[in-house]
Amino acid sequence: ESAIAEHLRNASAALAPAADPAAGAAAAAAAVSALVEQIQTLEERYHTAQFNILGLLFFSLLFVIFGIQQMIPTIFEERLLFYRERSAGAYGSAAYTLSSVAALSPLTLLNSALYCAVLAPMANLAFAERGFFLLVVALTQQVALFFCQFLASCVPHAGAAIAVYPAAAFFLLAYGGFIIQLPHLMPTLRCWAPSVSFARWAFQSLVISQFPPSRHPHDPVSIDEVVLA
Repeated sequence: ESAIAEHLRNASAALAPAADPAAGAAAAAAAVSALVEQIQTLEERYHTAQFNILGLLFFSLLFVIFGIQQMIPTIFEERLLFYRERSAGAYGSAAYTLSSVAALSPLTLLNSALYCAVLAPMANLAFAERGFFLLVVALTQQVALFFCQFLASCVPHAGAAIAVYPAAAFFLLAYGGFIIQLPHLMPTLRCWAPSVSFARWAFQSLVISQFPPSRHPHDPVSIDEVVLA
């Protein structure tokens, strides 16, 4: 238990200088929401501001996925600590994983909360959907953190992981549904690429929350049916 407590203290100390990204998250949210036309009516939501909302949702995912890249050096430092203490019999892989999540999750949640707190009111996202927006952004950042850990376990050093992560993240984002409309994707890629992209599921859930599926023939066609069907 003392070894796990030491791991938590070390991880927290390593993350202390990363408090600046929290302010960066708030600044990014303010900058992006300032470019987005506020939406007041359902008709505007489906027509004039449709593309703005899609871009806003996609950029939110892009911001949290690429923002977590800064954690890769910390992950490598903690991996060396894990190898040393596991070989000494201090704790196992399960205890390390749980303590790592406990140490890293609060910072990722803080970044997501600050980002959403600034962006949602400035972009005038539907009030009832702001909690869901925060949930999806926070979970996406957490999954991106797990992806960083997976990538760190596949390459020998931090420099290689930092170099590979942007290409891997772009692949996940490219098949998220915004850059490439999934219905127009060639069948050889459509059958598997969107399914392995966690950005696709996050983006689709946000799109559906902002643009509910059409329920009646006279309703406008939902953007979800256009880009993600």
